[in-house]
Amino acid sequence: MSPYRQQSGSRTKVLRYTLLGIAVLMIAGLFVAGFYAGAALGLLRGPAAKVPGGTTPPGDGGPAASPPSPPVTTEHTQLEFTITYAECGCRVRETRLAGMELAGLTEEQVAQSFSEWSLQSFSESAVSFFQLVQGLCPEMRNYRTLGVQDGHVAVFLGRPGTGLVLQRATSIPVNSLAPADRERLSNGIVLTGDAAVERFIEGLSD
Repeated sequence: MSPYRQQSGSRTKVLRYTLLGIAVLMIAGLFVAGFYAGAALGLLRGPAAKVPGGTTPPGDGGPAASPPSPPVTTEHTQLEFTITYAECGCRVRETRLAGMELAGLTEEQVAQSFSEWSLQSFSESAVSFFQLVQGLCPEMRNYRTLGVQDGHVAVFLGRPGTGLVLQRATSIPVNSLAPADRERLSNGIVLTGDAAVERFIEGLSD
């Protein structure tokens, strides 16, 4: 065998082993690269965030927490209506139960049901309304009480026991009246309407 053929065969073997080594290195490199790429993707994504109770946040596809239901009236809810009269400052208050016809209403629905009133407070147990009315309350608009103010006959709005508001004082001294009239005035003489007051005062003056 010639030396040329031996050298040619050796070179072929070296080349073959070299290519095989390169192929092995490329496969190993691809494997390592794939491993690190997968790990990097896993780190970027990270574990799903959790909230107490084991549920995931609403934005991550978990169930969203439902808002609390607004309070509504029941048949036992107490309704309170208060009217304040601007001229005398009196307050008239009435209360009643909602009953079946007004049960199950929200705050907005109750306000619409009593649109002539201003809603002051709302809860399941009690609802309060108020109104401010110009003028006198019915009690002081209808009744007058004759009494004594600074030693003179005076006219008051309203009746004893319900609150009195001075309307005017007359120029008639109480000491000038008969004892029976003085005693009646000290207890309060209740009349209805201003016309009845004028007639009574004219009788005292005679």
